[in-house]
Order: sequence, then C-alpha cells, then structure tokens
Amino acid sequence: MTIDLTLNIGDLLAVFVALLAFIGAVYIGIQQNNINKKMLSLQDAVDVYLAIGAYQATFEQETIYAPVIMIHNISTLPIALCGYTFNGIERKIPAYRLPPASQFPNAHYYVYLPIKDIDYVSFVLELEDSFKRKWKVNGFAEIKNGKWEISSDTPENKG
Repeated sequence: MTIDLTLNIGDLLAVFVALLAFIGAVYIGIQQNNINKKMLSLQDAVDVYLAIGAYQATFEQETIYAPVIMIHNISTLPIALCGYTFNGIERKIPAYRLPPASQFPNAHYYVYLPIKDIDYVSFVLELEDSFKRKWKVNGFAEIKNGKWEISSDTPENKG
C-alpha cells in the first residue's frame, strides 16, 4: 500500500479556508475579551452622587436647619466611607457602609456644612469598595446667590 502525498487544488483550498476560520475565531475571541473587560470595568467602578440638603434639628423648642452634603452610592458595589478631609482637616470615621442606591434609595451619609462665616469648602472623600480597593473623590461646595452649590470629580482608584 502506498500513500499519495501530492497536493491538489482542493486540498490547498480546504487548508486555506480552515486557516481563515481559525484566524477569524481568534480575532473574534480577542474582541469579545476586550468587550467583557470594558463591561466589567463599568460594573466594578465606584460612583457617588453628592447633593446639598438640609438637616433639621430641634433644640429647646427651636428648629434649626443645617446645610449638609448628602453622599449617595450610585454604583453597583457596596462601598464604605472611611473618612474625609474637610477644608484641610482630616476626619477619620468608622467605616460607614453605603449600599447601592438601586437597592436602598434612601441610604446616604451626611457631612455638615458650616452655618456661619464660611462660604467655600473643599473636601476629599475616602471610600473603600467591597474588594478592599481604595477610592477618593475631590470636590468643593460654595455659596452662590445665597445657596450652597456642590461640584465633585469622578472617583479615582487609589490602588
């Protein structure tokens, strides 16, 4: 019995088509992996919503409204507020857990704003997500036209 090792055009065409299919499958796999990484980075990112609110307190039959920064967790991960720097003064607090707002829409943390003599504050929020990654949010609040207005950056991963 002898084996014929000659290649004809049909064999070459089959090898070429199989090679193209392999290259296409590898390319599609790489593209799908990149899409999955982007989707995971969107889901694993930390994001907070900061708003100005008023906290109502009653002292000796007198009601006082204090301006506050309300911190809401709008990411999909649970996060913890570990501390904050307020006008250059660092304040460490016990880790305050903020669940995602999609599950607990009323969960937030208050940071009190000054009532008198100060019309501008800067702050840095220190956060930690459920994977123990550290995040920080820089921002400021100022009085414009008699009302507090707030502005902040997107959270940065500190590693």
